[in-house]
Amino acid sequence: MQPPSACPCRGGIPWQRILLAVSLLTFWYPHPTALLTIEPVPFDAAEGRDVLLLVHNVSENAIGYNWFKGNTANNSFKIISYLVSSQMTTPGPAFNGGEKIYSNGSLLLQKVTQNDTGFYTLQTVTADAIVELATGEFFVHVSLLTFWNPHPTAQLTIVPVPSDVAEGKDVLLLVHNVSENTVGYAWYRGQITDRSHLIVSYLKITHSGFQGPEFSGRETIHPNGSLLFMNVTKGDTGFYTLQTIDAYFWTEAATGEFLSLLTFWNPHPTAPLSIELVPFDVAEGKDVLLLVHNVSENTVGYFWYRGQITNQNILIVSYSNLTHSATRGPAFSSRETIYPNGSLLFVNVTNGDTGFYTLQTTTANFQIETATGEFRVHGLVAQPSLRATNTEPHSVAMTCLSGDPGISITWIFNSQTLQLTDRMQLSPDHRTLSIDPVRQEDAGEYQCEVSNPASSSRSDRYRLAVICEWPPSHPVLPSNISLQRAIIWHQP
Repeated sequence: MQPPSACPCRGGIPWQRILLAVSLLTFWYPHPTALLTIEPVPFDAAEGRDVLLLVHNVSENAIGYNWFKGNTANNSFKIISYLVSSQMTTPGPAFNGGEKIYSNGSLLLQKVTQNDTGFYTLQTVTADAIVELATGEFFVHVSLLTFWNPHPTAQLTIVPVPSDVAEGKDVLLLVHNVSENTVGYAWYRGQITDRSHLIVSYLKITHSGFQGPEFSGRETIHPNGSLLFMNVTKGDTGFYTLQTIDAYFWTEAATGEFLSLLTFWNPHPTAPLSIELVPFDVAEGKDVLLLVHNVSENTVGYFWYRGQITNQNILIVSYSNLTHSATRGPAFSSRETIYPNGSLLFVNVTNGDTGFYTLQTTTANFQIETATGEFRVHGLVAQPSLRATNTEPHSVAMTCLSGDPGISITWIFNSQTLQLTDRMQLSPDHRTLSIDPVRQEDAGEYQCEVSNPASSSRSDRYRLAVICEWPPSHPVLPSNISLQRAIIWHQP
């Protein structure tokens, strides 16, 4: 049987125009260096007409296509995707039920409105994980013509059998007028197709069902979409809505609503793709691993970009699980290694490597997911030096000397972090430690430690001796102390 030429929610489309659209898909294979391009047919369309975004110069080994609304490949504006190997189509957030993608990547927009005016971007992926982008634009103007819509087909309906059922008995919600190319069903409690009210869904392709939040254990869905309730209670009284989806991803609901909701295709929520930086702060000349978490099991390709967007000009490297091969991009520096799980190793990093990095993954169903991570590179700090002065016999000032920028300074006393007393004071930048007055318990070994988030270094030990002159007029130093600075402290 021929597929329907019109979506129930968009109105009829004369079959002659469908044939015309298909005839425009004759593919021309130019010289392999020709760039991917999009030709809107027509460029300026009347409202209510169809527009074909005809694709030229697609790579012969393209494995999938992604269409986006706008001039960037942003997943929030994805319209539809197509996987060549399985001929599977997956709608995105910007899918409104009026788009149809063909096997060569061309996109048909049916019964366009003025809101459809603007840019559209195609993203292609090859078997060796090469991504290419092209953007096209068309305009929609108001038409004064009235278009003929053919007679609609019989609407999807639900008949309860029986309509009045005794408590504890069974009731069958019998479905009529289901499209012959229907591939999936979803039953909801109530009059709207809200995921929180999903009872059960069924996918004919896999002959599998999924239980939703409203599933009570008493419902059985049949391959024709009909739903059997067993042992009903008064609480089961009310409305139930069936939503169907066909092979062209058109959806229909028995309540008369036409939606493109396909949440029952991927019911199990998974943890989002994420990147862990190991380490987050790395010393210059060291290595950093961008470790990937929560990758989908059916991922077929990875793409790493420099920055926070997925732009082909800043592609670092890509990896194809289909061919087990990596392909270098324009931003590849020869210091990156990509692993089969998508993780990326940077070796011998420099300050110039500081910043954001974005990973894009593609699954066998051509679902695209992105995650962004950031790491910072810091120079290795040099060893500081410590200088002490005592202009007054009862005080001392020690200064930590370092030429490294962006450092933190910590003071060390007898190999432990110095605990400040009320007689000690640090300068605002912590470079100078002042003690006034000095007491006997202040005697010992002092060091300063400078650090940035990636490295640290301590000065040589500085031994401070405190000598009590009480009463001898000349200080006598213990013979076992190597003195660098002696403070004469007069006992009050």
